[in-house]
Amino acid sequence: TSEAKQIRIYRFDLDIAAGAKGDTARFSRALNNAPSLYYTFIDPLISDDSLSPCDKLATFADLKNIKFFYDDVSEKFADISDLRLKMTVISDKMEATLKIPMPDIITFITPYNQSIILLDNTTIAVGLNHYLGADYPPYNYYPSYIKNFKTPEKLPYNIAEAVIRSFFPYYEKEGNLGEHMAYEGAIAVALKAIMPDYDALTAYNFSNDQMNWLLAHERDAQSKLHPLLRSNDPATIRDVTGIVPFCNAVGPQSPGGIGKWLGHKAVETYLKRNGIDIYTFLTNKFYQQWLQKYSDL
Repeated sequence: TSEAKQIRIYRFDLDIAAGAKGDTARFSRALNNAPSLYYTFIDPLISDDSLSPCDKLATFADLKNIKFFYDDVSEKFADISDLRLKMTVISDKMEATLKIPMPDIITFITPYNQSIILLDNTTIAVGLNHYLGADYPPYNYYPSYIKNFKTPEKLPYNIAEAVIRSFFPYYEKEGNLGEHMAYEGAIAVALKAIMPDYDALTAYNFSNDQMNWLLAHERDAQSKLHPLLRSNDPATIRDVTGIVPFCNAVGPQSPGGIGKWLGHKAVETYLKRNGIDIYTFLTNKFYQQWLQKYSDL
C-alpha cells in the first residue's frame, strides 16, 4: 500500500506526554491536530472555564490516571506502522464492501472504560491504554473474558466494528431477541468481510476451548434459545448477545456472545440463499423482518 493511500493516525498521546514532561509547545500541536478530541472530550472533562485550551490540555496531561500510562503506552506502541498498514487495508475493504469511509484515527489515553470514541464521521479516538496486553498487571482486576482481549491484536477489530456500527446503527422494530441476534450477526458478517487475516477467536473474544464447545453444542444452544427469540426482556437480550462471561440461557460452559455467533452463521446462510450481500442486508435493515421471514436461528 502506497504511503499516499495510508490513513492518518495522529499520536495525540505522545504530544500530551511530551507536554507533561516539559515540552509545552506540544500542547499547541495537540490542539491544532486534534480539535475534535479536545472539544468533544477534554474541554467538557476539564470544566474550569478560566483556563485556556492549552492550560486545559496541561491539566488533562497531569491527571494521575493519564500520567500512569505514559511510559507503558509509549513502549508498547513505539512503532504503529503495522497498525497503520492494517487499518489502510481495512479502509480499502470497508469502502469497497460497505461503502463506508474510514475516519482518521487519533490515539490518546483515556481515563474511562470506553476505549473507542467516535468523535464525528471523519475522526475516531482510540484509547491505547486499553490494549496493553492480557498480561499487563494493572488489568488484573478485569475478569478474564475481558482482560484476555485487551491486546494490540484486538484493536483493529474494535475500531472497524465501531465504525460499522456508526454507519449501520441498530433500528428497533420489534426489539426482540431474534431481531438483536440478526443485527449482531450482520455486524459480525460485515466485520469478517473487511478484516485481513480474520481470526474468529479474536473477533468473538473466544478461547479455543470455547470455540470447540460451540462447534460441538451448536444444535443444543439453538434449541435452548429458540423459545426466547420473541422475548423483549432486556436482561435476556443482554445475556444472549452482550459481553458476559457465559450465557445463562444456554449453560455455564457456553461463552458470552453466543447469540452473536449464532446470528452470524444464520445471516451468512440467509445471504447465500437469497443472493444478496451484507451491505444490502444492513442498508435495508432485513434484521427487522427476521422472525417473519427467516426464523431458523
